[in-house]
Amino acid sequence: MSRPQRMVGEKRAAEILEKTHWGVLSMVDAQGRPYSTAVNAVYSPKEHCLYFHCAREGMRWKCLHDNPFVRYFAVANETIDGSRITTYYESVAVDGRARFLEDEDEVRRTIAFLTERLAPGEIERQPNILGACVKQVAMVRIDIESLSAKVNERQKNG
Repeated sequence: MSRPQRMVGEKRAAEILEKTHWGVLSMVDAQGRPYSTAVNAVYSPKEHCLYFHCAREGMRWKCLHDNPFVRYFAVANETIDGSRITTYYESVAVDGRARFLEDEDEVRRTIAFLTERLAPGEIERQPNILGACVKQVAMVRIDIESLSAKVNERQKNG
């Protein structure tokens, strides 16, 4: 790593992950080629995992079925300071194994969790949305095997 002084511990990494709502999911296809895509994902500290949804077909679906090992990368609080020619940020990287949720109750629970984090109150305003989503999307859980983060924070003047 080029800047080891920017590394933070796993507790801080989990805090950064909890406040992000989207990131880049990197996978490998059946031919060994990399494939990355942006996803809305939410972290469950209690289960130490990430959840996201995807279509029941397509490249993401195929890559995850072919090879469950993934990397997820997200950035929070990114600010460019032109006067200092630097970027302040908090970034987090997750390595883990993805699996599709099969149990309908678990799918329903994780859709509700994801929706509440990304669009608070929408399930109450649109009660039929949960049933429609259960039939239309696949829910994926990433069991976190490693979690790391780097931070470049603006220094406060004393």
